[in-house]
Parts: sequence; structure tokens; C-alpha cells
Amino acid sequence: MQLYTSGEWFNANYATFFIDAESSYYALHVSGYTGNAMDAFSAAVVGSQYSANGMNFSTPDADHDTTEGSCALSYGAGWWFNNCWWSCLTCYYNKMNYMAWYTLVNKELHARARASRMMIRST
Repeated sequence: MQLYTSGEWFNANYATFFIDAESSYYALHVSGYTGNAMDAFSAAVVGSQYSANGMNFSTPDADHDTTEGSCALSYGAGWWFNNCWWSCLTCYYNKMNYMAWYTLVNKELHARARASRMMIRST
């Protein structure tokens, strides 16, 4: 992801990244983090209440998060929400025109990202 103000790029790589079938609501499974963005999917880093690892994919019309409301409806985006998120590359944070990867908060206020790329390689 690219920070909003500085334009600096950061990355989060996972040795294992897979998504379950539709019948399991496309649950996300990641492990083996490396990179310089810090692991915003891991419970060890962000706490179990915000970890996206193991979460089902939610959309505004299909709520699968752990909150009483709908995170996807609140942020107008699909993502692997928990309570609601620590990272969301499809959300517009605080109704503003930027996404967030909150483990970068020491680099920029609210860890605002102006660009992101999710690249998946078949093995």
C-alpha cells in the first residue's frame, strides 16, 4: 500500500494465503507474514477482536462479521471484517477518500493509504 501523504510504499507478504469456498463465506486464511507494513491480519499483532485471519467475507448485503451492526454496510465495502477492521483496502475510512492499514499508524495519521495492490500468485 502507498501512504497518502508521503507516497511511500509498504508491503505485507504471506507465505500462505487462501480463501475458502462460497459455502464457507470465502473465509480468509493467512500465515507466514513478511514485509515492512506489519501484519494487520494477525491476532498476535492487532488482537483477536480485529484479526481478519479466519473471518468470512462480508458485503453490504451479506453480513458475516462479529459486530451487532454491519461493518460492510457502514464502510460501503466488502472485506474480511471482524470487529470491524484494523486493515481494509476496499474501505473508505471515516467517509474520506482513503483506505487504511492501521499497523502503519506510526508512519502517518490513521495510516491512510492512497493506493493498494493485492497480488496473488498460484503455487
